[in-house]
Amino acid sequence: MKDYLEVQKRKLAIEQPNAKARTKKAEAALLAEETRIMSADLSLLERGPRAWFESMRKMVQDRDAVSPCC
Repeated sequence: MKDYLEVQKRKLAIEQPNAKARTKKAEAALLAEETRIMSADLSLLERGPRAWFESMRKMVQDRDAVSPCC
């Protein structure tokens, strides 16, 4: 039983940094996608894709908007 607990502790010690690295990687991918969306030239797009980009831009802007304090 003691060996099992030691193995589990070692697994956790390995998995924790890996989870943090995966989280950072996902955050970087999201930032890259949002940057692509925000910097796209909408004048080159047809109506359907343009509407999607505009919707996504609004979602990003609304999320990042600074709300007044108090």
